[in-house]
Amino acid sequence: MPAARPNHLNLVEGNPSHKTNAELAKTGLKLPAKAPAEPDWSRVFVARPVFVPKKTRAESVEDRERREAAALDREEARADAKLVAAAASATWVRVVRVLEAQGLLAELDWFALQDLCVVVARIEQLERDISRRGFTVSGQKGSARNGSIVSAHQYRGQFRWLSQKLGLTPVDRDYINPEDPEGASDGDSPFD
Repeated sequence: MPAARPNHLNLVEGNPSHKTNAELAKTGLKLPAKAPAEPDWSRVFVARPVFVPKKTRAESVEDRERREAAALDREEARADAKLVAAAASATWVRVVRVLEAQGLLAELDWFALQDLCVVVARIEQLERDISRRGFTVSGQKGSARNGSIVSAHQYRGQFRWLSQKLGLTPVDRDYINPEDPEGASDGDSPFD
């Protein structure tokens, strides 16, 4: 016996077996609707370690400036990790609230939701870096394009893919949960 096809494929590709919509709705994998628990974002977004040298008695001015700059860099890394974690948490709350209200969440969706929240938070982090440093940065060989631009582009591609899978765009919502499957083949459409 062939594997059952998901209902949305039958709606898109047609119904060659002439099953009723109630019979089609019974096919596919059914998971209990349950919103997954939010991850601990402080364990996901850890501030990068920054070495701060110890203060010595015979410290030169350059050593003191280097030490102070490293301490400031460490505080910026901690603050950035907190901002990224807050962005991920806000995205989690927003997306889970909407998908849970529609009954589209299951416990297994935790992985995809976490990925989506990480991607959104990283895009915000990269956009902050682009705003702070600009489109070009000074390097060893002169000016170069800010690497955050390329990374943001890659994260946006991943965001598009994840949002399609979770049904976060209007077209994808219609694909996952069609409005009127009863009247889909009423003869008015030129594709019937």
